[in-house]
Amino acid sequence: MKEFGNTLRQTFRINYKEIFSYAGISAAGALLGMVFILIGMVTVGKSEGSYANVGAILSLMFGEAMFLFGGIFSVQYDFNLAVSMGKARRYFVPARYLCMVLNGLIILGIVKLVNFLERALYPVLYPGAVCGMDIDWILGRPAVFIGFVLGLPSLILLLGALIMKFSTKFYWGIWAFWMLGFMGIPRLLSAGKKHPDSLAGKAGNLLMDLAGGVTGTGLMAALLCGTGAGILIALLILKKQRVTL
Repeated sequence: MKEFGNTLRQTFRINYKEIFSYAGISAAGALLGMVFILIGMVTVGKSEGSYANVGAILSLMFGEAMFLFGGIFSVQYDFNLAVSMGKARRYFVPARYLCMVLNGLIILGIVKLVNFLERALYPVLYPGAVCGMDIDWILGRPAVFIGFVLGLPSLILLLGALIMKFSTKFYWGIWAFWMLGFMGIPRLLSAGKKHPDSLAGKAGNLLMDLAGGVTGTGLMAALLCGTGAGILIALLILKKQRVTL
C-alpha cells in the first residue's frame, strides 16, 4: 500500500500540468461559446428567439475531446517513465487511472460552473429569450456522469495500452470500429425499417430491441462492468509491455 501511495503521488506530480492544460482548453471552449451566444443574442434582439447554453456545450466538447486524444498518447510516456524509475506496473495502472478520474471531474466541474453562469446571466441580459437547450439534462443523468468520470478514463487507458502493444496496426482496428459504428449500424437500422424481413433488417431490429430494453440501472451496471474490464485488460497488456524510450 505504501508503494502504491508513492506511485500515486508521483503520478499526480508528473501529470498536474496535463490536468491544468485540459482544464484550460475546457475553459477556453466555454469562453468561445459564451461570446458566440452573446453576439447571436445581440443580433436577434432582447425579446426574440431561443438560445442554448453554448458555453457549457463547447466546454464539454473541447475538454473531453482533448482529454481523450491527449490522454491516449500520454499513457505511453507515463508508462515508460514510471517503469524506468522502478515503479511496478500493477501500481502504475490504477494510479494513472485515478489521475484521469480527477481530470474528468475537473472538466465536468468547469462545465457545470459555466452552465450555472449561463443560466444566471442570459435571462438577466435578455429576459425575452428562452433557453432551448440546457446541458444539465444530459449531465444530470447518473449513467452519463459515470460514463464521463469513470468510463472515459478506462477507455483512454485501454486504448493507450493497445496502441503500445500493436503500434500502427491498432489504427486499422480504430478505422474498422469507426466504419462499423458510423456506417454499418445506421444502415442496419435503416434496413430494419425498410426491409424488416431481410437479414440486415432483422439485425437492425434486434439492435433496436436491445437498445429499447436497456434501463437506467442496466446501463449504469454495463458502464461499471465495462470500466472494470477496460482497466483489467490494460493491466494485463502492460504487465508484459517492454519500455520503449
